[in-house]
Amino acid sequence: MSSELEEDATFLRSNNIPALINEVMLHLLMKKPTDPVASLREFLATVDSTLYGPGKGQQNGTALATPLEELRKPQAAAAAAAPAAGGVGGDEDYAEDLHDLEAYKGNLDAEIRSQLARGVRRFNLSKNQLTTVPSSLAGNRDVVSLSMEENQLDSLESVMTLPNLRYFNMSCNPQLKTIPDDFAQKLPLLTKIEAYKGSYSGQLPDVLCQLKHLTCLNFYNNSVLKPMEHIGDMTSLTELNLASNKMMAIKPESLTNLHNLKRLALFWNRLLRLPSLAPLRSLEILQLNGNQLPEMPTLGTHPKLEEINVNENKITAFNETLFNQVSLDTLVAGKNLLTDATICAGPLWHRLENLKKIQMPSNKLTKIPDCFLDLPSLLCLDLNENEITELPEDIDRLQRKRDPINHIFLADNRFKHLPAAMAKLTDIKRVAFRNCPLDLTHQTTKATYDTIEAAVRSRGIDGKFLDSKRTGDVPMKRPAAGPATLGASLGSPDEPRRGAKPPGAAAPGNGGGISLQIG
Repeated sequence: MSSELEEDATFLRSNNIPALINEVMLHLLMKKPTDPVASLREFLATVDSTLYGPGKGQQNGTALATPLEELRKPQAAAAAAAPAAGGVGGDEDYAEDLHDLEAYKGNLDAEIRSQLARGVRRFNLSKNQLTTVPSSLAGNRDVVSLSMEENQLDSLESVMTLPNLRYFNMSCNPQLKTIPDDFAQKLPLLTKIEAYKGSYSGQLPDVLCQLKHLTCLNFYNNSVLKPMEHIGDMTSLTELNLASNKMMAIKPESLTNLHNLKRLALFWNRLLRLPSLAPLRSLEILQLNGNQLPEMPTLGTHPKLEEINVNENKITAFNETLFNQVSLDTLVAGKNLLTDATICAGPLWHRLENLKKIQMPSNKLTKIPDCFLDLPSLLCLDLNENEITELPEDIDRLQRKRDPINHIFLADNRFKHLPAAMAKLTDIKRVAFRNCPLDLTHQTTKATYDTIEAAVRSRGIDGKFLDSKRTGDVPMKRPAAGPATLGASLGSPDEPRRGAKPPGAAAPGNGGGISLQIG
């Protein structure tokens, strides 16, 4: 490509030329014109016409250079007046548009040099079929952020020539299977590594533990069997994501020194046991769903722990340390082996004064646990797909507390009647009774059903029934009172999950499967 064409192509791509024009230019260059300068001049006629209107900046169908030069002048003046690039974090040092550049047919290095000349320090080179860091970038001491996601890297050697790198994304490079022994020595300033959807297997190498500034480590969806031997040395970690791997256990001493860890994501593994999590004093999010845990791990006192997810395990009872979590907002424990007796063993639930959402579908409950009815902050209760045979006569206790409940999901249970007190749940916005064998010939049940349905619809629900299993995104902030506000806060109905029953689907049978799916 001629220097003139290269210059104009770089300019147009790096400025506020409309995206459509940008695509036209790329399409033109991919045609490999025999006279690229003439072809570019033809293209500039389109630029002129778009920017200045038909007939302006043109002469006999040939674009004048003036409009493009005029466009360059403000940028050049601004660049001359701008201060030198500052520290990491400013938007001005990003090169957000350097992915999918295979259309340049080998001009990636020229583009990178142009961006470096502008002071860019962060590069996204995703989806370029690269096997190594481009030569124009290798060895650069100014680059602090590099994303090489979805390329064909087979080695990290070229990445290790960037000594001041803080952020590195090597996800979705199936050829990468090892981490060099001198990785931490060459990249000592790394604070965040993302390596999801990769081919790492066995035990993660201990060289990662030498990265003393690392705050985030993400090896989601690999084939890892064990974490690093000395993972406890990574005292700066605030986020550890080893989810969707093949781990079965973690050594007791592994987590001892991770006092700054805020998020621990170990979901979708094969974990049979976990050590005490008491040392993780800063923990805010604990994700252990999709394992084989027979019991919850022992917790300590975690003042900021807001979310615990132990869905899809084999848990039969809650560890008493659960009730020390005074900031707990969300507890997800569906698809376990919880029973009435094990849930309410001991008067401890009252300690969870900030608990807003409980999701325990697909357990072995035969009734709504009495210990749930007076939780002061509870707004959402999901007990779908249990074995509940009757509802409490004093279910209106869910209304007579500090924050009345507004979402209750009881689909796929066995109760036939609705107690009259349920009609007093006046803050209810969404209710699910789908596939419950409600007897609507029963006078109280029919009256309660009608009252609830009318109340929910009055809050803006237009009769479009949602799939009751979609409770994960239920808003927990209570809206101001009033039908208009309540209705407006709901938003549009969610789409059902793949494989879920159609919203509002009636159960088979002669009246025995009458379905009410409100919200």
